[in-house]
Parts: sequence; structure tokens; C-alpha cells
Amino acid sequence: MGLWSTLPLSSTDSWENGGGQVELEATVPLAGQEVRVAVAHVLAPVGYDEPNLWHVQLARLAADLKSQRRPLLVAGDFNATSDLPPFRKILNDGLSDAAVTAGKGWEMTWPRDQAWVLPYLRIDHVLLSRQLTVTYYRLGTDRGSDHRPLLVDVAFAR
Repeated sequence: MGLWSTLPLSSTDSWENGGGQVELEATVPLAGQEVRVAVAHVLAPVGYDEPNLWHVQLARLAADLKSQRRPLLVAGDFNATSDLPPFRKILNDGLSDAAVTAGKGWEMTWPRDQAWVLPYLRIDHVLLSRQLTVTYYRLGTDRGSDHRPLLVDVAFAR
């Protein structure tokens, strides 16, 4: 996992979210203001103890995101859809899903690399605090992952 920016990053931080998973955060200047950006990857709830770890990771991530200063943008593989209560908690803490905001909530992101299976889950998300809005949203087609990439432009809400 990584966090890259053409804009300078400051106040960078990382923290371990259980199971050896590291989450990343930084501050980025946007239109003369600072935006907190976080990158998340919650492990999939499959296998013997992974469903328990999945719950723990989403709860820790929800607590971290709730404590972050605003405006906030969070991008990543949450391994969760918006109908699952642990992910709904993150949304209910004042974050909106860019796909839904852009009217593309029906576009699925996973799996991308199985020719015989169409993507049927939207487990990858870009989440925005109320100060931010989506100006462009598109699913990419690039290879290299089993997830479809998200291309999202944001601006300050008016």
C-alpha cells in the first residue's frame, strides 16, 4: 500500500490496524487549504479467524477516521459494501461515498480479473467529509490488481 501525491505531503503518519496491516495518513494542500488524506486496506473476512479480524480492523479504522481533522478524504479497499453495519458506522460518522455522490453507486469494483465473472461487489471506496465534493468519478480498466481502479477528482463543496 502507498500514498503518492503530486502535491507536497505533510504530517504523515502510519499505524498498525491488526493482523500486520498498516494504514497511512497525511495532510495535502488543496486550493489554499489543508485536506487530511487516509489510505485504508481492511483484510477480507475469509478464513478461520479473519471475520473477527475484519470486524476489529473496521472498528479501529472507524475510530481513527472519526478522530481525524476535517476536511478528510479516505481511499482504499475496505472489503465491505455499504449495506454492512461495520462499514455503515464509518459512513454514519459524517463521510459520504464518492461513487454514490457521483450517481455511480451501482458500479462494482471487484473482481476485475476474472474473464468469466463480472464485477459484483463494490468494496473499494473513496470517502469524503462534508467539506469536499466529487467533481469527476470513473472506474478505470488498468491491469495489475484484482480490483478496478477508482479515478476521482474532488474539490471543496460550495
